[in-house]
Amino acid sequence: MNKVRGSGLWVLLVAGIAGILFITHHVATAATPETEKSGTEGQLLGIFGCFMAHCDSRMSDWAGMAPPDAGAQIIWHDTVTTSTGDPIGSGRGLGCVANGTSAVCTFGRLPQDFPNTPCEDVVDTLVAYGYAGNDGMPYRMWGSGTTLNCAAFSSAPLVLASGSVVAADNERIVRFGASGNLLWNTPTPGGRPISLVMSDSGVIVMGTAGGPVSIYDIATGTMLASLDLVANGGRYHTANTPAVRGDRIYISTNHNVDTSSGRLYAIDMVSSGGGLPDSLEVAWYYPFNGPSGTSPFAYDADMIYFDGDRDLAGADTPTIYALRDLGTTRQLLWTKGMPGHMEASFAFDRRGGMWAYSIGNPLSDNRWLYRLSMYDTNGDGIGDVLEQIDLDELVGETGVHVPSSAMTLMGTDSTPVMIVGASSSQEGGGVSSSYVVAVDLSAHSLLWKAQVPDNVSTAGQFPITTGTYGPRIFFTNQTNGTWTIGAPVAPPHDVIYLSSTTNGNVGGISFNDEDIISYDTGSGEWAMVFDGSDVGLTGDVDAFSFLADGSLLLSVDSSTTLGGISVDDSDIVHFAPALLGPNTSGTFSLYFDGSDVGLSTSGEDVDALHIRPDGRLVMSFVGSYNVSGASGDDEDLVLFSPVNLGTDTVGTWNLYLDASDVGLGNSSSEDTKGVWIDPANGDIYLTTDGNFSVSGVSGTGSDIFICHPIVLGSNASCDFEPDLYWDGSAYGFGSEVVDAIEIVR
Repeated sequence: MNKVRGSGLWVLLVAGIAGILFITHHVATAATPETEKSGTEGQLLGIFGCFMAHCDSRMSDWAGMAPPDAGAQIIWHDTVTTSTGDPIGSGRGLGCVANGTSAVCTFGRLPQDFPNTPCEDVVDTLVAYGYAGNDGMPYRMWGSGTTLNCAAFSSAPLVLASGSVVAADNERIVRFGASGNLLWNTPTPGGRPISLVMSDSGVIVMGTAGGPVSIYDIATGTMLASLDLVANGGRYHTANTPAVRGDRIYISTNHNVDTSSGRLYAIDMVSSGGGLPDSLEVAWYYPFNGPSGTSPFAYDADMIYFDGDRDLAGADTPTIYALRDLGTTRQLLWTKGMPGHMEASFAFDRRGGMWAYSIGNPLSDNRWLYRLSMYDTNGDGIGDVLEQIDLDELVGETGVHVPSSAMTLMGTDSTPVMIVGASSSQEGGGVSSSYVVAVDLSAHSLLWKAQVPDNVSTAGQFPITTGTYGPRIFFTNQTNGTWTIGAPVAPPHDVIYLSSTTNGNVGGISFNDEDIISYDTGSGEWAMVFDGSDVGLTGDVDAFSFLADGSLLLSVDSSTTLGGISVDDSDIVHFAPALLGPNTSGTFSLYFDGSDVGLSTSGEDVDALHIRPDGRLVMSFVGSYNVSGASGDDEDLVLFSPVNLGTDTVGTWNLYLDASDVGLGNSSSEDTKGVWIDPANGDIYLTTDGNFSVSGVSGTGSDIFICHPIVLGSNASCDFEPDLYWDGSAYGFGSEVVDAIEIVR
């Protein structure tokens, strides 16, 4: 039998705006594949897990993203209600996840919080929020309605870069599209779900309390295998979010009858035929005194960390365990006793080590954040404390404020910042005050604190969206919806550069088809950017792309001579401007000779162009094309990887996007005319030769629309943004056909 191979621990998080799937492995660096692979690609309370949603380090490593600055404050709130209009929270702050530009949160109720609210009255147990493109403020995009029942709040979902969401309740696992449309719905073997994880081969792993461990194909939702951990006269329940490293799953479990019995399981996803796995097999388990409160943390090639001995009546000292995975067995390397039981899992610090804290009585003894060494540096079998921070001292408010949430680390490798909740209990129970704080871990100083209204503990996690408006921190609380922290800023805006197939006039600017004009979405002003007639152009500029230095690549629709250089419609020229605007001047040189690399027919006229940050060229052609490595029709995008450019052009071709797979090419008007690819997230902005209609959006040749790519190349797929990015008719451009675009933001 063949095991499904992988390259590391893949975990959902935001690794910076350059990531596409927003995943990383905790070995050393962030991995950001360009698309989601297809086909090959919550916790219970008490003894069965922590009340902080994931409570694991996969929500704790946002390195490279700057935190909100010193002006951070709560800037937005969304009240989530039941069907009868009563406000609802997230159980115990069971949290949100994010993909960099949007966040998804789950909601539910506990009897002690909402004694008069039947479970069936809880609707929209999952809500998706947007951020970018709404003047810097979050907004509700869609809710799950009645698709998921109220058990969904015990499991944080997965959210992909496209906005697609995978979530579960105790009856089903489902996948929604970016606009909330249901893509698939698969019954599960039962049990309350514990937050989902996904392997690097596109396999979703779901542990449960009261049911088995099961795995699913991200593309189709097909259940691939399940495994009941039945032993000792009962079942070992999943205690918290699993960790996945390659083909191996690590799950910390507690026995449903003997609550003092726990096991850390290593389970392999096994394929009998070399494809997706079709069975789950226990490789080994490590017994410990239960119960466990946090999620296991896989680090490097073979290390795994977890906790046990929660301080319930008769339990031993709460303990952190460090194991080495030896393949068919395991080795205990060190243990570390903690003052109280753990509720939030470890947060990896890129300077070395991992952060942890514990909860217990008296609370004043548990206000410390500890950074532990990953290894037993003293050789005594005891985990080593590298540093500790008194959180209450930093908060500096009345009462003793102790850590109360998952830990989110961001900032640079050398100067990490932790976002964490800090709550103070009042006599007789309840919370007297609660804050979200940002701690500079290198300086042991407080960057800012934001008080949470309603005196409700912040017991969840803090996924962060980012973009041109600055970072936004999303979180939920126990009883009243979703909150957002950020520094209010004046939102920046896009400038759209475009060319038309014909001459025209817009916003007081007269243009010809050889010109490039711009529209500033902030000021609403039009401007002449490149006047082709000033530099000898008389034919249509049907493709262009700006280089980082401000110079310009362009292609024309017919043979011509530019600056003494003979070019045809398959070539790309470089324009080095001395002056841009109404009096354009500069020099031309040959950048790409299409005939050198197989462009020879009339259909192989370059009519869409975008240069990637690494210098590769994405193109489309006016008709059918056939080059070494790719062939297709006028709606496709092809990728040219240059070895040499200029008069002796050399390189390789690959299909970048088979646009017929995503719904383009059904009519001659759906020829791709303009393309721009967002370097921040890989979204593809497109224009066509005329009217177009794809899944979820339609328009004309004057419009710009967005493909969120799921799969590139052949068998391509997109989630299309349901709204046009730019409606030309709304800005006086409705009679034109946009045949080239560039966006600067």
